[in-house]
Amino acid sequence: MTKQQKPHDLTCGEDAKMADAKQTLVAIERDNALRNAVIDAALDCIIMMDQDGLVVEFNPAAEHVFGYTREEAIGATLADLVIPENLREAHHTGLVRYLKTGEHAVLNKRVEVPATNKAGDDLLVELAISPVEFGGNTICSAYLRDITEAKAAQEQILASEERFQSLFELSPDAIVVINGRGELLDANNLACKLAGYSKEEMLNKPAIEFVDPESLGTALSGMTSASDGETGRVQKEGLNAAGERVPTELLGRRIESADGALYYGVIRDISDRLAKEQQLRDSKEAAEKANLAKSDFLANMSHEMRTPLNGVIGSLSLVEREGLSDQTSGQIQAAERSAETLLTLIDDLLDMSRI
Repeated sequence: MTKQQKPHDLTCGEDAKMADAKQTLVAIERDNALRNAVIDAALDCIIMMDQDGLVVEFNPAAEHVFGYTREEAIGATLADLVIPENLREAHHTGLVRYLKTGEHAVLNKRVEVPATNKAGDDLLVELAISPVEFGGNTICSAYLRDITEAKAAQEQILASEERFQSLFELSPDAIVVINGRGELLDANNLACKLAGYSKEEMLNKPAIEFVDPESLGTALSGMTSASDGETGRVQKEGLNAAGERVPTELLGRRIESADGALYYGVIRDISDRLAKEQQLRDSKEAAEKANLAKSDFLANMSHEMRTPLNGVIGSLSLVEREGLSDQTSGQIQAAERSAETLLTLIDDLLDMSRI
């Protein structure tokens, strides 16, 4: 103690240092409490591992996903807890390489990796690892998110889309997808073939260009009926790349999507069907004409055959039978019966022809 310093001054200095140390300790405790609260409240799994591969932190989200309590996890080898057995050797090799070279393939990036839980279930997690130097040691903080269900759902969606695309392309009918502005969003191979354009060319044209102007009103009425939630069905003439009219039948339905209304149209070329229908009409007309000609012919034949036959029958009935021999009289009667039989056969034949 110098001559200038008094005991009272020394006491005040010590008190100030103690107050500063106490404030520092309180701040450290507050920071630790805040850090722990953030880790505990995190929705993602947070697992910290030291340079020996031992777990030093295991938050509640990690407990929920992997099935271990924090007490079970702290001090355990991370690889034994969450890494599948067939990948543990690779994990150990990567950790050793990182500690020697500072390089690792998965550090400071998000990757999808397989994992396992306490029950032995296979999981898929999104992983991000950040190394931190602390007190001369390396601590690795791993942030994990269980994406097993999300990935399975995504794969189901992709599989569903692939099935839809296969059905879309392999459909025996032309299929197009149009938005509410009349823009073509998609078309299958048969639609491109029917229109005579490549898919790229077709999707760069408005849908109205593929409809004959005289059929435009019919096509628009079909879209209106489809917009009421019903399947619209219309016949219209389309136009192909060569400017030729192609008779088609269109089935359309409106579907609401996140991007607005979409119209799915199934288009069928009915050229062959219409040609066959016309052929049937022509055949029917020809048959009706032939039947009418037959009726006229039979009517004429009836008249031409009945007239002389009636003459024969009439003449035979006028023959005087008295004085004739029995033979001659019998011959006349036979001729009369034969003529009457022939007349009956002619009537029956005419009746059958009218059926």
